[in-house]
Amino acid sequence: MADPIPGADERTFTDEHFGAELFWEKNKSKIFAAAAALVLAGLGAIGWAVSSRNATLASETALAAADGPEAWAAVAEKFAGRPTAQVASLLLAESQRESGDLTASTATYQAMIGRQPDGPLAGLARLGLAGNAAAAGDVDRARSLYAEASASGGYAAPVAMLLSGSLLADNGEATKARTEFEALRAEFPDSIAARVASSRLQEVALILPPPNVAGALTTSPSTPTTPSSPANPAESPAAAPSAPPAQ
Repeated sequence: MADPIPGADERTFTDEHFGAELFWEKNKSKIFAAAAALVLAGLGAIGWAVSSRNATLASETALAAADGPEAWAAVAEKFAGRPTAQVASLLLAESQRESGDLTASTATYQAMIGRQPDGPLAGLARLGLAGNAAAAGDVDRARSLYAEASASGGYAAPVAMLLSGSLLADNGEATKARTEFEALRAEFPDSIAARVASSRLQEVALILPPPNVAGALTTSPSTPTTPSSPANPAESPAAAPSAPPAQ
């Protein structure tokens, strides 16, 4: 007796099951390859994260152990591109400046900015460059570098304006210093630098003459006038006696 013909539901199940088996047989190698790729990518990401973390720990450990210019220079070179290298460069540049080697200090700051011009500590390097120029007596160069640091924005901007104003005040340019301090207070009113600028403004006010005195100093002197004749004739000097008449 022939097998009964399966119902519609059973045929559908059988056909779908067969289709799935057929799909698996045709594509299982591709599925295995895709799965393997995902696993390898996951392992690679984990390995990269572990490697990056280990490198960070190594750089931090090296910086903590560094205790002088040579060690800071080694950290900056070995871990270039990492924040710890920037910190090491700042420490190195400051130690060079304190030892009186402004040339080496300036070169260290410039190298740091060249490696990471937009790095989180580049603003401090620009302030250091300006400070070196001021220490060398190059006021114009220092002011230009402070202006660059201010234009770069960020935390260094208000500090650069404060140091620029202080440099002007210390060099006898009180009027320009007052303008710089007032601009700082207007642009960064809630900053610590603005509060310091307020104190410096009080010091500058002691140097600058009051407005009425300043106006008098700029006014040209008037033409001196000749004294008027006295109103009372009695106060006039006696006239010279006339010569006696001829005999």
